[in-house]
Amino acid sequence: MLTCASLSKAYGVPGLRIGWLTVADPRLREQLTLAKFNSSVCCGVLDEFLATRLLSRADQLLGSRAALMARSRATVGRWIGEQDGRLEWLRPDAGAFCCARLNADIFGPADVRRFYDRLGERRTVVAPGTWFGDSAHVIRIGLAYPPDDELEKGLAIISDALRP
Repeated sequence: MLTCASLSKAYGVPGLRIGWLTVADPRLREQLTLAKFNSSVCCGVLDEFLATRLLSRADQLLGSRAALMARSRATVGRWIGEQDGRLEWLRPDAGAFCCARLNADIFGPADVRRFYDRLGERRTVVAPGTWFGDSAHVIRIGLAYPPDDELEKGLAIISDALRP
């Protein structure tokens, strides 16, 4: 079994670009260690120092980040419910992002293009599903970075773009 983690989402520091693998198989761990030491990919000393400081406060940081993401999920959940069936979602239990889907019975291809054009006019970006190999009807919304009031402002802009 192999697991992968990073500081990006849960800790809220994607700029450090530091992650790690946990590997139970000693032979695979040795191969991965050799691959790391034989590659030119490495982190700067300052990044590793900052990562060490963050990880030493993991309990405190993860608790506050979890609370922020829970508030954001609740905000997005209420907002989805106010969209009169224009959006669908499977509420995530955790995580720094959620995906919503433009209702295909309401949004044809021209409507989807108009939605993204309207967002562009407002200088607002959501990650379209096509970036992740999904339908253009799918949008990914970040839950972990903006303060509560900015998330609500962003959702209001998306609501405006959803209107016929």
